[in-house]
Amino acid sequence: MAYFISDAFLDATLNDISGCTNLNYCVGQPATIADIAAASKLQRTLTGADYVITDGAAGGRLLTVASSTSITATGDGTLDHAVFDDGVSMFAIPLPQSLDVIANQSYAPSEIKILQEDPSAA
Repeated sequence: MAYFISDAFLDATLNDISGCTNLNYCVGQPATIADIAAASKLQRTLTGADYVITDGAAGGRLLTVASSTSITATGDGTLDHAVFDDGVSMFAIPLPQSLDVIANQSYAPSEIKILQEDPSAA
């Protein structure tokens, strides 16, 4: 029997993420929102225009977060997580490639893609 899940169901999680107004590039994965400030070396404010939800290339739903232009690093470190938050909830993902940053230097991180895959049998 085939599995089916509606786009609206998959989009629900992606819509929660796209409601986040902050994107922090962090050294390690913060455990709580309170931990973000210590781990973040690049911070960006997001709006709805920064997010696009589409069909994934091989199924599922894809959230793309637009690339950044010139963000100044607040400290040195190897950034390996992107952390989205709205001041109440957070969503952290590992970056596909880490980024070494130096304080007071400018960086333009590339777009971020988050895929909600269609279900399959276990």
